[in-house]
Amino acid sequence: MRTQLIVATTVAFVIVGGSNAAALPTGSFGSEPAVPVQPAQQEPTQDTVTIGAYCGSTYAPTRATAKTSTGQTVYCDQVRGTDAFVWWPAEGILPTDPHHSVSAGDYCIGEGDIWGDAQGRKMFCKSINGVPRWQLAR
Repeated sequence: MRTQLIVATTVAFVIVGGSNAAALPTGSFGSEPAVPVQPAQQEPTQDTVTIGAYCGSTYAPTRATAKTSTGQTVYCDQVRGTDAFVWWPAEGILPTDPHHSVSAGDYCIGEGDIWGDAQGRKMFCKSINGVPRWQLAR
């Protein structure tokens, strides 16, 4: 009984049998050309992000929007006066870095900015004697 071994390569089929060997161009053996099997295409997936987490690198966010694990759209916003970028639910410049809590009387940069303190109270950035400071809303 004669055994034949067919080996497919990207260049040719090689048929080995006994003392005879022959190389045939791809596609000249059988009805289908030898084609490498491609893995199934999958939809690209994007990692979810956390609100308040830093995004991108210094001076260059890697993307402008993302989704949280709940599907909420968030934006890679710059923190005012810094080179930091943070994922946040509203698009714009953040008045302070959410990783650092602020209290009434702390220095602020953007007069008129609104933020919240650690207790969730609303604060405004307002100039006091020419120096911008966080003040509790009245």
